This record gives sequence, structure tokens and C-alpha cells, in this order.
Amino acid sequence: MVALLGGARIDLANEEIKVASSLLLITGATGLLGANVCRLALERGYRVRGLVRSTVEARPLAEIGVELLRGDITDLDSVVGAARGVDGIIHTAAAVGGTWTTFTAEEFHAVNYQGAVNVLEAAQREGVRRTVSVNTTSTLSYEYTMTERSPVADIKPGDSPYMSAKRAAYYEGMRRASLGQDLCFICPGALYGRSLLVDRAFAPTSFNSPLAWALNGELQSYPDFPFTWVHIDNAAEICLAAFERGKIGMRYLAAGLPEDVGSVATFCNKGCELAGVSHRVRAIKPGETEDLGSVRHLAERKWVSPMLDPSQTTEALGVQPTPMLSGLRLTLEWFREIGKL
Repeated sequence: MVALLGGARIDLANEEIKVASSLLLITGATGLLGANVCRLALERGYRVRGLVRSTVEARPLAEIGVELLRGDITDLDSVVGAARGVDGIIHTAAAVGGTWTTFTAEEFHAVNYQGAVNVLEAAQREGVRRTVSVNTTSTLSYEYTMTERSPVADIKPGDSPYMSAKRAAYYEGMRRASLGQDLCFICPGALYGRSLLVDRAFAPTSFNSPLAWALNGELQSYPDFPFTWVHIDNAAEICLAAFERGKIGMRYLAAGLPEDVGSVATFCNKGCELAGVSHRVRAIKPGETEDLGSVRHLAERKWVSPMLDPSQTTEALGVQPTPMLSGLRLTLEWFREIGKL
């Protein structure tokens, strides 16, 4: 049985959504993931609306055909207005945590929790067919191999404001999904790769930045703990596939390949090797220095092996993870194009 809803062709037998001039709202459209979801969605025939805080900064998106709306996910009214008439929402906006973040606990709460709640509320009010909410692998328990069905990390004293807000947003999303709202989740790992918005792609919290620093000999060392590395095109593909083929309440991983799990030093050094750069980043192990900063708890953890198994996402969405070396080659080509290498 097939029905039409807001321009989308929907196969009610398996809930798969076909592209037929469907209108997507992308929050965080100027971010690394958001900009690439916009680009890829347009290439696939979607109409795309981007919610941005600055239309001037987002001009490269307008130039490829994105309809820009100025607003902020922390303002419910602006999100409701942006969601009016859309077939789907892919919510990528976030205050990103990590070593070089400058966000406060209040900002993490306002953006990563309340902002996510506002997006889900707007989707419900406007009858949006499906919402894809981007969360993070950080909310999953590190005591087990990371899969689509991993337990959520236990609540512990000292949890980072970033992780606490993201976990709360996930629980709120699952509450709504349990009550029938059509939404699913993407948990991405460490994102890297090209973007139309170059300056935003090299924000300190972007993993393009340590790679660029390493290539220039500016990053000397980093604490030794593992990341799951995902090329940005792959993450954007998974977001769109989740909109088209995802199931309500399901969690999908955009986290690369199990064999590519490794430290920042490993990632940067592979990039340097491919680029023919002699500099290498040293991986600092616990006990070698007292100065591990805010990531000490990560460096001191015992990580399971294998750390990652994304096979259920691959099977359900039909998107193969991009090998790290392939993703790095594409990224280094872009670095050369924009004068970063």
C-alpha cells in the first residue's frame, strides 16, 4: 500500500520513504555534518531547508540551493516555524564537547538537551513524518562492544555536561518514540572530512583540526585512548538512509570500521604518512605525565576489544562504512584544494 504525505512517497508496508521532492529540514546546517547532509540531500533530489543562526555565514549553502531560515534550536517558536510543511527533520545541531571545547555546562544543557527537545516538540506539533536525531557514541557504555543495541552509559558522579545533556536528550527521544512519535537516532564517532563552510570545518572541536595541526607539525602529543573514525560523507549517507529506511526508536551507528578504531595519534600519523609529511604525533599513556587534562578518565579506562560492531546499521541501512585510509585520502585532497596542505 502506498500513500502520499507532504510530497514524500511512503510505502506503508515497510515504512520506507522514497525521494519525490520531499522537503527536509536540517538543523545545524552550517556544521560539518549538517552542511554535508544538506549537500548530499540536494544531490539525491530532496528539497532542503537549513536552520542557521547566520544566513551570511551560510551563504555557500544558499548557493547550492538550500533554503535558509534564520533561527536557533534553543528557541522553540523558531524551530516550529522552520518545521512547518517539511516531510522530515535531520537534527545535527549540537554544542560539541571534547578537549578543545569552550562551551559551558549551561550551554551544553541549552543546546544538546533543550534544543533537541525543541526539535522533537516542533516535529510533533507540525506532523513531521520522521525525525532523525543525531546523538553521540559517547552516551553508550564503554564496558561492552559498541553496537546499535548497546546499553546507555550509567549515570555517574562527574559525568561531563556534554555527555549528560546528550544522554538526557536520548532518553527524551525514546520516551516520545515509545508513545508513537516517528523518530530514530544516529550515534556518530569522530567526524572528519570536507565541507562547503571551510572555517566551520576547522573549529577546534572538529577532528579536521588536529589532523591539520599534525600536518603542520603543531600537534606534538595527545592522550592514548581510542576513537571510532568516520568520514563525513559516510555519516551524511547514514543520516539520509535513516530517514528513508530507519525504524522508529532504533539507534544507528555512524562510527566507521572496527579495524580503524584508534587514537588521535594513530589517525593523525596515518594522515601524515599519506601526505608524505615526516612529523608524527606521540600517544601519551597514563603514567607518562600528570597533564592529561579533561580526558584523563578516558585515557585511564579499560576498553573492550573489539570496541565496535556496526554490522546491524550496515545491514539495515545498506551503507558500507568508509575505510579510514580512503577517507583520509579524500580529506587530504580537499586540504590541498583549500591550501591547508
